[in-house]
Amino acid sequence: MARTDTEVVRKGVTEQKVVTIDYMGTGDYETISEAIEAVEPSTKIMVLRGTYYENLRIDKPGITIEGEPGVKLVVSDGDAVVFNSNIGYLRNIEITRGCMDGIKDHGVNIKRGIITIESCVISDCFDAAIAVHSGASAYVHKCNLRRPCGVLQSLAYPLPRCSSSSTTK
Repeated sequence: MARTDTEVVRKGVTEQKVVTIDYMGTGDYETISEAIEAVEPSTKIMVLRGTYYENLRIDKPGITIEGEPGVKLVVSDGDAVVFNSNIGYLRNIEITRGCMDGIKDHGVNIKRGIITIESCVISDCFDAAIAVHSGASAYVHKCNLRRPCGVLQSLAYPLPRCSSSSTTK
């Protein structure tokens, strides 16, 4: 895939527009958040290698966020990624944060819809790596969940606390 061009790819019977993100300025956008805000539903956001310091909120259906090897999303507070759409995809992204006591945030917070999380690493002191609200679904494949509590399936109950030795693979 060309690193500087926006292109259209064939995905089943639907066309999926692809945009690139590069914090160095060679992509279509410099931040993932900027791309999420600007693109149409069902767009693939291809993130080029690097570290991105931002929180993501996806409200548009069919958005795919996929990283090249070496993409890291670092957050300082709040949920790292919030999905509030009927369908979405997150692939090949490392999500991390600095450890702080008493945190009630999540690596990926799925508020509704069917979300696929594949080949991601989620680590460092989230209350849960992945939180799935009532009525939402998550397909988690080939992910490494380090030090957070793992997957929290319903937010109707109090959140469990993690110890620094909790590990889920």
